[in-house]
Amino acid sequence: MEEVSKSANPEGTRSVRKAVYNSILNYIAENDIKPGEKLPPEHDLAEMLNVSRTSLREGIRMLEGAGFISTRHGGGMYVAEYDGSMLLDFIQYSIGYGRNDVSDLYDIRKCLEIHYIREASEKVTHNQIERLKEITEKMRESNISDVNELLEYHWLDMDFHMTLYENISNQLVVRMIQLYWDIMLTRHLPQRMNNLPGIMVGNHEMLIRAMESRDPNFAQSAMRVHMFDSHIV
Repeated sequence: MEEVSKSANPEGTRSVRKAVYNSILNYIAENDIKPGEKLPPEHDLAEMLNVSRTSLREGIRMLEGAGFISTRHGGGMYVAEYDGSMLLDFIQYSIGYGRNDVSDLYDIRKCLEIHYIREASEKVTHNQIERLKEITEKMRESNISDVNELLEYHWLDMDFHMTLYENISNQLVVRMIQLYWDIMLTRHLPQRMNNLPGIMVGNHEMLIRAMESRDPNFAQSAMRVHMFDSHIV
């Protein structure tokens, strides 16, 4: 890889970091370096990748933050046993505050929920259904004109969705759905929307009926409607 010249432009700096980040990942994959195995020393790795030591270290910091490699003081760099939760932390702090960032994250959540609600509907328990009903009733009773109750309303909404997916086999998906709420609850909520209870409670009641039926097609259709209405809100 040819070294990219840095500029005072932050975009140029980010592009260099990303290029080095990708080059190190490619090197690991092409050389079939397994978790726990040691990477070459910085000097050798920078020479092999044709990058400066400074650029290499920036790429290494990014890979450490994403959980792909680990460094040991005085002991070099190693390919890490991958932990998906570290990547989610990295994503959380790298996502911006703009409308497009939120919309992109919502699209990911929508795809995951619509797909995995089928499995969730087949594995849902009686206890889960009762909890879903309790959460929905509390949402109905919320006074969203009070800012504190409005925030609680959104927390209840999160609890409803996290309860839906408790039993699915892919727990990384559950953490990714949780990531959406972590970002929204800390950065973008509460929202003052007079039509929140009517739309969301109605959607949740339809989802509960679908879960009670244990019908994956019904559940998926109900979730599609819910995701469409949520996007509008």
